[in-house]
Amino acid sequence: MFVKTSTPEEWIAQGDYYAKHQCWKVAAKCYQKGGAFEKEKLALAHNTALNMKSKKVSPKEKQVEYLELAKTYLECKEPKLSLKCLSYAKEFQLSAQLCERLGKIKDAACYYKRSQCYKDAFRCFEQIQEFDLALKMYCQEELFEEAAIAVEK
Repeated sequence: MFVKTSTPEEWIAQGDYYAKHQCWKVAAKCYQKGGAFEKEKLALAHNTALNMKSKKVSPKEKQVEYLELAKTYLECKEPKLSLKCLSYAKEFQLSAQLCERLGKIKDAACYYKRSQCYKDAFRCFEQIQEFDLALKMYCQEELFEEAAIAVEK
C-alpha cells in the first residue's frame, strides 16, 4: 500500500547516474535529497557553467559570474575547473596565483605575463630555469634594464 522511501545512498547513486549524463539540475536535486551537499553544490556549479556560454548578459556580468563560479569550484576542491573560470573571466593574475599553487609554474609565468606582472613572470621562469624565456619576455616588453639585471644573475 505504501511506496518504499529511498535511502540517502539510493538518492546519491541516482544523482551520480544523472551527473554521469550531465543532467546537472536533476543530479543536484537527488544529491540534496540524499544529503550530499558538496555534490549538490558541484552539480549546480556545473549547471551554471553549462548555461554561461548561452547567457545573454553584459561582459562585466559574465566576468562576475565566472568569478563566483571559480570560487565555488575552489570550495568544491576542483582547482582545474576554477582555473578555467578565472581564465574566462580574464583574471590572469588570479589564474597565475592558482597555477603557482597547483605547481604549474610555466603556466603561472604565462598568466603573469598576460597580466603585465613581469617580475612575477620572471620569478616563475627563473624557478623552472627558463632564463631564455624570461629574457625574451623582458626584451619583447622593452624592459631592457630588467633584462640586463637578469643577465647578471
